[in-house]
Amino acid sequence: MQIIAILFPIVALVALGVLAGRAKLLDQAAFRVLGRFVMLFALPATIFNAISSHPFAEILDPDYLIVYAIGSLIAFSSAYVLFLGKPASERALLALGASAANTGFIGYPVALQVLGPVAGVAAGLTMLVENMLVIPLALFLAARAANAHTPAALRDAFLRVAKMPLIWAVIAGFALSAVGVALPELVRRPISLLASASAPVALIFVGGVLSSLDLRALPAEPLLQTAIKLLVHPLAVFAALQLFPNSLPTLQSAALIFAAAPVVTIFPLLGAPFGMEHRNAVYLMLSTLLAAFTLPILLYLVK
Repeated sequence: MQIIAILFPIVALVALGVLAGRAKLLDQAAFRVLGRFVMLFALPATIFNAISSHPFAEILDPDYLIVYAIGSLIAFSSAYVLFLGKPASERALLALGASAANTGFIGYPVALQVLGPVAGVAAGLTMLVENMLVIPLALFLAARAANAHTPAALRDAFLRVAKMPLIWAVIAGFALSAVGVALPELVRRPISLLASASAPVALIFVGGVLSSLDLRALPAEPLLQTAIKLLVHPLAVFAALQLFPNSLPTLQSAALIFAAAPVVTIFPLLGAPFGMEHRNAVYLMLSTLLAAFTLPILLYLVK
C-alpha cells in the first residue's frame, strides 16, 4: 500500500496531462514547450540540489558507484543486443529505457521509507551513475547513429551530449559538494523552487504525449523493455554486489531498490529528438504500473 501511495500521484498527474490533451486545453506544441522547460531548467535544478546537498565523503562511495554502473551496463547491453534488428539510434534509446531508473520520484521515496536518511546518499550516487554514464552513453550512441560515422559526426555527437544542462548540473553539484561550500539561501531557494516543478510538469508532458496515441497499435518493445528494467536490472546489480560487497548493507539494499524502480520520468523527453517520445511515454506508464507489483516482491526479498 505504501508503494501504491507513492505511485498514485504519478499516475494521477499523467492522467491530468491526458485529459488536458484530449480536451484540447493544451496542444502538442504546448506539451513540447513543457518538455523543454523540464529538460533545460527544472530537472537540472533537481539533480543539482540532490548532489550538492550531501557532503562529498557521503557521495563518493567507490564500491556503490562500481556496483551500480556494472549492473546498469549489463541491463543496457542486454537490451542493446536484444533489439539488434532495430536501427542503431532506436536501439540506444531502447537500451537506455532498460537501464535508467526513476531515481528521484519513485526509487528515493520507496528507499526513504524502507531505509531512512541513507536513501538520500544512495540517490545522489545513483544519479551520478545515470547522468554521467548511462544517459550520456545512450545519447552519444543515438546521435552517432543519426549521422554518418565520420570523425566530425562523432565529435558533433559528443559535443551535443556535453552541452546538455543535465550533465553540467551533475558536474556543478559534485564540485560544490567537493569544496564543501553551501550556497546562500538567497540562491538556493529559487533553485529549489525550480526543482519542485520538475516532477509534475514532466508527468503532465507524458500525459500529453499519451493523449495523442492510438494505444491499440503498440509495438512489442515496451513489454520487453519493462521485463529487462524491472527484472534484469536489479538482478544484474545483485550479481555485481557479490563482486564488490564492501558498501554498507543499507546502501546495498538501496542499490537494489533503485535498480528495481521503473524507467526514469524524462525518458519520453530524451527520446523526443529521435522521434521516440510516443513509444517512450507508453513504456514509462507500463513500467510504472507494473512496478506496483514487482517492487513489493523485491522489498520482501531485501528484508
